[in-house]
Amino acid sequence: MGQGEVFKVLEKSEVPMSRDQIAKVIDELPVNVSKIINLLLKHNDIKCVEMDRYQSAKLLNWANPIRRTRFYYVEIKLSEMKKWQV
Repeated sequence: MGQGEVFKVLEKSEVPMSRDQIAKVIDELPVNVSKIINLLLKHNDIKCVEMDRYQSAKLLNWANPIRRTRFYYVEIKLSEMKKWQV
């Protein structure tokens, strides 16, 4: 697993993805995905948006809000961004 694999997953995704969602797609441990994400963020290859636990719960259909969650993306078109306004 490398930066290219994580980047391609985010590039193909229509919406921003959490670290755990990315890890499931590429069948890798979330802690390993975090290391790659940090490198991509450092070089401005991807972007990040953080939502509080209530927004995350609503978006991910969690019964009980657990924690705030960061979502990563390559580029979002304005029309797609409107879908994420909670």
